[in-house]
Amino acid sequence: MEHAGLYCPQAEQNIRPLYIEGYADQLSYQAGEMVQLHVSTSAPVFALEVARIGAQRQCVWRQEGLKGAAYDIPEEASAQGCGWPVAHGFTVGDDWRSGYYEATLAVADGGGGFTHWSKRQAAGVLHFVVRSSRPGRDSRILLQLATNTYNAYNNWGGYGLYAYHGRGKVQGHRVSFARPSKGMFFDRWERDFIVWAEAQGYVLDYAVN
Repeated sequence: MEHAGLYCPQAEQNIRPLYIEGYADQLSYQAGEMVQLHVSTSAPVFALEVARIGAQRQCVWRQEGLKGAAYDIPEEASAQGCGWPVAHGFTVGDDWRSGYYEATLAVADGGGGFTHWSKRQAAGVLHFVVRSSRPGRDSRILLQLATNTYNAYNNWGGYGLYAYHGRGKVQGHRVSFARPSKGMFFDRWERDFIVWAEAQGYVLDYAVN
């Protein structure tokens, strides 16, 4: 005998994935300039924390309850960028030191409405550089981060400039900065050098290439 109207758990087995990712509209900024973030997320709201990564991690901006929305990924995102609209913007403070800045995007929810009530969390990270407003005045050392190399190896959307980790082992011939990127700041020597230099009292001006 059929039991009409009974709830079928299988209906919620395909709960929407929880994700968030994004990118900044520029690679670097100076004090007083507006940072605009392009974000795509399956959550209705997200939180943002911005921190300078040096010898120590220094949080400079935090905000919750920002409106989120999901956007399609264009077929040519790797080469032409995502084209997502601006989700949020903030101004670089006059007291923000020149350096490498990491913006953490965070979302959370309680799973499905009637099943799968596990608390879920997801986070995405993007980066940008704050340049000195007075180049050469506070430091005689300019550190140029290898941001072009970051993007060459970035295979978000399917392709980078190297075939070994491209979709189908295919090499891309053009890559866009207007897409999410993990960067390579922590992968090689930049972060290690900066931690050592700032701990020794060196003051650095930062730039992208």
